[in-house]
Amino acid sequence: MDDEIKSESNDIQMYRKKISDLENKLQEAHREIESLRSQLTKGTKTESPKSQSRYWTDEEHGLFLEALSLYGPKDVKSIAAHVGTRNSTQVRTHSQKYFLRLDRERKKEDERKRQEGQFGHDQFEQFLIAVKGTTQEPDIDKKASLIQQCYMPNISKETIKAW
Repeated sequence: MDDEIKSESNDIQMYRKKISDLENKLQEAHREIESLRSQLTKGTKTESPKSQSRYWTDEEHGLFLEALSLYGPKDVKSIAAHVGTRNSTQVRTHSQKYFLRLDRERKKEDERKRQEGQFGHDQFEQFLIAVKGTTQEPDIDKKASLIQQCYMPNISKETIKAW
């Protein structure tokens, strides 16, 4: 009877050891599965078309400009095909924003030139008359003040001196 108990005790220990070994292998297998899942998930995120950035890269914009010159602004399907990474809706939106930005920058530049004194023919004539009318005044500050008061009240004194 004593031998039977020892034998059962040895069997129990042996089974416990096997169970422990199997549990360790199972945990290792779970870690391996999770590692593979994370690698798989990372791979699909970078390859997914939904992961396309909403911002255009410099390369995409360069291809867009190239395609604009080739196909014109209205052929968005051809432009999208030329860019390769954007669909026609994205090209249409980018095109609208691009031309609005160009127009805004042109208006801003025109306003800047106007304020800096890059003036038209009429203003140039007016300025020449003012300079001729103040040739007797040697002091530049006084000359600028006279020109401003008598001939060009809408132009700043600093701008007149810069001319």
